Amino acid sequence: KGSAAEKAGLKAGDVITKVDDSKVTSSAEITRVLRGVKSKKTFGVTVVRNRKEMPLTVTMESTGSTIRAALLEEDC
Repeated sequence: KGSAAEKAGLKAGDVITKVDDSKVTSSAEITRVLRGVKSKKTFGVTVVRNRKEMPLTVTMESTGSTIRAALLEEDC
């Protein structure tokens, strides 16, 4: 409980399809997109949950590696 993924609103089984309006299909693409996200910036993440697209709002805590860990924790 209280993990970075939970704070971002991610749940087990979510499939990440977009980060900050960029379509992503792999963890490498997530990393590439997050390198450009500034600290404290709020951005969108789109996930597929129960076969429905769902937008989430995420705030970058300090570095791309922090949120990358949160997003990948749920195994995109």
